[in-house]
Amino acid sequence: MRSTTIATVAVFLFLGVSACSSSDGDSTDSDSSDVDTDTDVDTDVDTDTDTDTDTDSDTDTETDTGTDTEPDSDTDTETDTGTDTEFDTDSGSDSDSGTDTGTDTEPDTDSGSDSDSGTDTGIDEPAVTVTMVGSLQSEIGCAADWDPACADTHLTYDVSDDVWQATWFVPAGSWEYKVALDDGWSRNYGANAVPGGSTITLQPGADTLVKFYYDHKTHWVTDSLNSPIAVMAGNFQSELGCAGDWQPDCLRSWLEDVDGDGIFEFSTTALPSGTYEGKVAMDEGWSENYGIGGGSDNIPFEIVTAGSTVIFSFASATHVPTITVTPP
Repeated sequence: MRSTTIATVAVFLFLGVSACSSSDGDSTDSDSSDVDTDTDVDTDVDTDTDTDTDTDSDTDTETDTGTDTEPDSDTDTETDTGTDTEFDTDSGSDSDSGTDTGTDTEPDTDSGSDSDSGTDTGIDEPAVTVTMVGSLQSEIGCAADWDPACADTHLTYDVSDDVWQATWFVPAGSWEYKVALDDGWSRNYGANAVPGGSTITLQPGADTLVKFYYDHKTHWVTDSLNSPIAVMAGNFQSELGCAGDWQPDCLRSWLEDVDGDGIFEFSTTALPSGTYEGKVAMDEGWSENYGIGGGSDNIPFEIVTAGSTVIFSFASATHVPTITVTPP
């Protein structure tokens, strides 16, 4: 800005001098007062050096009203308010002093306060009654369907088989059922032994006698129309609690298809060392039976060490039974 101003003044001075030295005929203009000697220079320098320093030291105090999604590192006293879906077998008071790492799938039925100080084994309380409940109860003699307290559709516990069972005449049609324990709905089982699971469909094409089964050890529910009743009979059955050996109607060696994959199984660690043999008998009798490769020959097996795991299996599609022994 100042350079521009000085240049302008210099031009004016030059023009002034030129005007003074011009000659007009005979006379010379020597009036020196006509010269513009204004040499003002604009020296206005912007010295504004203000620095905007923000000294705002306010502290922002914020209240977190959201949900804390990360765990605190402090020690919490925690009350278990979830649903315990496995039955405790203790009758006293109990208290959770450790961490429950299992998944409970059945409700508690004890009347005392609960306290698991150890590992939850998931062992069920014994069932007092088992009722076949469903849309066919009124056909069998109950006043209404889906009544868990109707004694007319109670199954009977067979101590020799360790299985609940009953036989009823079922009319032709399409029906649904499951089992309920102790005349109520707090413990009930349906398809694939699932607690509170879906109902089982029963569709006899004609009026038929149907036998219903419930195994409280596995919670498997089935009937003689929907499932083949396969028993591994052999010279080992008395070791399992049967009255004798080679008994096709002793359900202590009943093969069950709990997961519905068509493979019926039973496993035990109760057999002592020894040499054994067996085969699969169908529908609690000998009229249909399967041995080696689905034939008639007995299947031999040996237990060298007591406590070995023996798995008996039967593929319903091929009618082939197998027996495997795994040492402890």
